Amino acid sequence: MKTAAFFIHAGRESWLVLRAGEDGVQCRDIPVGGNDGASGTGGAGEKNGLPDPALFLAQLQELGYQGQEVCLGLPSPLVFSAQVATADLPRKNRTTALLYRLEEQLPLEAERLTADFFPPAGGQTLGVAVETRRVEPLLECLAEAGVEIAVICPTALLAAWHVLHQRQAELPGNFLLLAGPDGWDLFRLAGRQPTAWHSMAREPEELVRGLSADLLAAPVEAARPVVEVLGDLNETVARQIEQDAGVTMVSSSEPSVPEAAAKAAALALAGQGAGWVDLRRDQLSMKNVWSRLQTLVKTAVILGLALLVTMTALCYWRGRRYEAQARQFDAQQLAVYQSIYPTGQVPTNLASRLRSEYARLAATSGEGFEAPGRQNALENLRAIAANLPGDVRCRLTTIDLSPHSLLLEGQVRSHGEAEKIAQALKRTGLEIEPPATEQDSHGGVSFTITGKPAAAKKPSLLTGVRP
Repeated sequence: MKTAAFFIHAGRESWLVLRAGEDGVQCRDIPVGGNDGASGTGGAGEKNGLPDPALFLAQLQELGYQGQEVCLGLPSPLVFSAQVATADLPRKNRTTALLYRLEEQLPLEAERLTADFFPPAGGQTLGVAVETRRVEPLLECLAEAGVEIAVICPTALLAAWHVLHQRQAELPGNFLLLAGPDGWDLFRLAGRQPTAWHSMAREPEELVRGLSADLLAAPVEAARPVVEVLGDLNETVARQIEQDAGVTMVSSSEPSVPEAAAKAAALALAGQGAGWVDLRRDQLSMKNVWSRLQTLVKTAVILGLALLVTMTALCYWRGRRYEAQARQFDAQQLAVYQSIYPTGQVPTNLASRLRSEYARLAATSGEGFEAPGRQNALENLRAIAANLPGDVRCRLTTIDLSPHSLLLEGQVRSHGEAEKIAQALKRTGLEIEPPATEQDSHGGVSFTITGKPAAAKKPSLLTGVRP
């Protein structure tokens, strides 16, 4: 198993917490409240037979528990079992019909029971039930400790399942005896599945009577039936049972009933159906399957609400800011309109009125929104004169400026000075071509510089429009 699994046996004298992992099985013994150890009257399921939740959780965490689901093992004295017939069952509600057939053999009403059934074999099935009200305090105690129970199964059935399924061949015997912490459990076997289950105290005479009665009801072919024993059974007691019941006792290789049950519980938690039955159903089912995620869900809801409040506050703040800017732009538009028409009535749609007035004035001057502006020749002449390099002696013989071109002709002392004049004019924003130079007869250099005036800036729209 890749991850450790946890198994809890709710015993009468104490609870056992077992961790089954790749490194083996570790166990902790936790005392329960209200038991004096002598009388043993504090049965599991009673208020005085429950451990302290804080102590219980601390023991689990010492074993490495990190909130994973756990298997709960019930002691055999809490469990009822009986064989019921599977013939003539209705097609619908077969489990309910089996429950009422089981009720006929038990001292409790069906409404007070939570039951599950083995797979049918030979026209019969073994029914297993518990009184619901005696198991509910166990679940409440574990819930108070923060432990989520995924599987509920009698500890004896888990141990028996492990013994019957750990080896390839079937058991050589006809019976399986579990000497567990709360008594003896005797299973009559048919292949790899029990067909009868007898739970009894640690009394050899009672075990002998159970074996004899079972053999009288269903004899076996072997002269001496074989009983495989799992757990701590005294050698003297074993020999007495062999002599009185006429059987042969064989010891199992498993160390103890709780450890075998813990190994099977790990498979049950993995969904492999160990233990044959699961009583985490009906009245003992999970009240809320999302309870394990309750903390995470609450955290997500709180964070979501905080994000919603933050986004709402941010949107409100931005809205107020935009509203203030809009009022400022409206005031600017109103000021512009009143400066143009001091006595005119302010229109309803002030921005639209300003746009239309601008379009009318642009059409009057010959410039529309799409028409390019015209550059003033005097501005270009001033830019040329102001940016001629002061350290270059030159003579300008021709200055020709038009809306779309310019021409400069003149004389300088060298080709480099003509290039210097062209570079200086480029820095004014004029589009200047490389100069054409020619050596003249007087020892100077004649140059011709052509280009285009700087493009006229397109008239901008009036500001003050709402963003």
